[in-house]
Amino acid sequence: MRIEYKYHAGIIKDEKIKFGSKSGLDNARYRYQYDGNARISGIEVDINGKQLPQLRLKYNQNLGILEGVGDLRIYRNLFNRSVMQDSSKQFFTVTDYDEHGRVKAVLMNIRSLDVFRMELEYDNRNRIKMRKLSIGKDAMEKKEWTKMEKITYNADGHVLEVADTENNWQYAYDENGNVIGVTEHNEKIALGYDSGDRVVQYGDVEFNSYDGRGFVVIRGEHKYRYNSRGQLIHASEHKKFQIWYFYDDRGRLVAWNDDRENITQFFYANPKTPDLITHIHFPKSSKTFRFLYDSRNFLMTVETSEQRFYVATDQNGSPLALFDTNGNLIKEMRRTPFGKIIKDTNPDFYLPIDFHGGLLDPNTKLVYLNKRLYDPTVGQWMTPAWEQMANELTTPTDIFIYRFRNNDPINFKQNVEYMTDLSSWLKLYGYDISAMLGSEYMKQMVYQPSAIVTSPQLTPDFGVMSGLQCIVNRVHEKFSDLGFVPKPLLKLEPKTRNLLPRVAHRRAVFGEGILVSRVGGRALVSVVDGVNSVVQDVVTSVFNNSYFLPLHFSVHDQDVFYFVKDNALKIRDDMEELRRLGGMFNVSTHETTEHGSGTWKELRLHNPDAAVVIKYGADPEQERHRILKHAHKRAVERAWEIEKQLVMAGFQGRGDWSKEEKDELISRGTVSGYEGVDIHSVHRYPQLADDPGNVAFTRDTKRKRRKSGNRRNRIHRHDS
Repeated sequence: MRIEYKYHAGIIKDEKIKFGSKSGLDNARYRYQYDGNARISGIEVDINGKQLPQLRLKYNQNLGILEGVGDLRIYRNLFNRSVMQDSSKQFFTVTDYDEHGRVKAVLMNIRSLDVFRMELEYDNRNRIKMRKLSIGKDAMEKKEWTKMEKITYNADGHVLEVADTENNWQYAYDENGNVIGVTEHNEKIALGYDSGDRVVQYGDVEFNSYDGRGFVVIRGEHKYRYNSRGQLIHASEHKKFQIWYFYDDRGRLVAWNDDRENITQFFYANPKTPDLITHIHFPKSSKTFRFLYDSRNFLMTVETSEQRFYVATDQNGSPLALFDTNGNLIKEMRRTPFGKIIKDTNPDFYLPIDFHGGLLDPNTKLVYLNKRLYDPTVGQWMTPAWEQMANELTTPTDIFIYRFRNNDPINFKQNVEYMTDLSSWLKLYGYDISAMLGSEYMKQMVYQPSAIVTSPQLTPDFGVMSGLQCIVNRVHEKFSDLGFVPKPLLKLEPKTRNLLPRVAHRRAVFGEGILVSRVGGRALVSVVDGVNSVVQDVVTSVFNNSYFLPLHFSVHDQDVFYFVKDNALKIRDDMEELRRLGGMFNVSTHETTEHGSGTWKELRLHNPDAAVVIKYGADPEQERHRILKHAHKRAVERAWEIEKQLVMAGFQGRGDWSKEEKDELISRGTVSGYEGVDIHSVHRYPQLADDPGNVAFTRDTKRKRRKSGNRRNRIHRHDS
């Protein structure tokens, strides 16, 4: 996959997406037009050379709020009401808000007939306590509610009961907040958990199995495989289906194909909402569906080349019903509170947008939501979100990294708005400063790769910023400040506490008060006076001005660091100094011999958390190459181990192994005639040196492969 961008004055004008000729995927191209305020006004999409209808967008020139999508216009005559209407006035929706800016009622009308209505009531903790739904012309004419759901919560905010006239769901929790029992139609289903608060049992069957990374690899009869980024790349059920999944560099799902060569492509054409699917394309039939969204980013219409369907969604963006342009009910869906579909009146009409606006996989019944996989059957994520927990902890329940929205799938907004600053009040009345400032909304449309972990405690920002940039930021901050409103003299307390600093972490390698930096390739030891003076003296004496190699690995849960000293005679003095550290490290001496290069001595320092290796008399660059070579060897061995585990677990593995090759892999741990090579050069990317995900198995051309026949060369990449 290759993506090419063209810019004009810093804003994107053209985007080309190209796939390999053998992939079976169709190429695409997006062209963008902008209004006089540099807000996007037109999107032209070309898929496989076929020009699709242009999408016109209109934003308010002062406030930057959405006012038009295609032929649909959005009016806000009152601060607590918005109306969306098409140009022919055959369709409109009215959304009413209460005095706190919360959705109170939604009404949809097609051809002068009401076809959908939803009303919401809230409790004093800003949670929905009642939801009333009326779906279809018949129900609206009779003024009857199709569903009346009454929702109750416990003290921790978990959903306790969702009761209506047809269904009644009750949930029981353990002391950790895990759902241990679900009662539906007077039938109780028990859920079992392991020590990591992960679902392992559903009812009477063992449901989920996890690998060493904590990913669900077996779910019922389904088997799953993931890549190095934790993304699902393969799902299968014996004699039923096999699906392969493909992603772009932003982590978005771009395509899947099954074992019957059916391919589905997903396109994200709007740079203002880069994670919303705008088109779904089927290369085999050359059919394309277009999706339009409202100002809340909820699905509004589904369009084909022949017709349009209107979508009615709930308060979370989950589609409830589809109507044609005459107001006829085409499809109605009902779900459990946690998103499992229990009723679909037209399953042949595939609507990919599903629970909470996520993407429904029709084979696995999983929901691809916020770039993660969600299992609506048990109400938990398929993979843990360590990165999110590492950024911020605002409540103690954030440590449950598999739990879906703190067991509250009903309420869309779960962050508490304290309304203690001006910007929060402005947003309540529909004024968003970031949508009004050109420097803000233009920046949002340009993709800038960034680190996943952003906590300043874990990844402090030591980047260099120019003085000019500082001036620009200061002017921008002053310009976005509403100076006509005086700032209060009272000090504002932080809205929520960040609990992350309270989480225990590993101690520093040499203890507190010592910083070892790399300056010009050599170690520079900085100390804080009065802290561990003996340790400071020893570390300064031994490591200062030695070569500090830019390599860092984790081996057997130990962080390993490498140093080189050019004077081989210093090993005796350093050994005497290190003995002063007492039991802080286990110190040992070793001799290493490289073929044709001589013998060197090295000191190794070990403790439970770290290992430090000091090599004497060696060339730093040669030592770096030697370490990378050994790291690559570890990666290849680990890659073969993982491949063996996959095949033994019943998976196909990364490539098209024959039955004989599988038997050989299980018995010997490798396949003769294949060798492990780097996908990305470890000399260019040394951090990948010991990563098994950076290993591909290729035919070893130097050796004759047994029973190879005339089979062509194959490459198997390691993705798990």
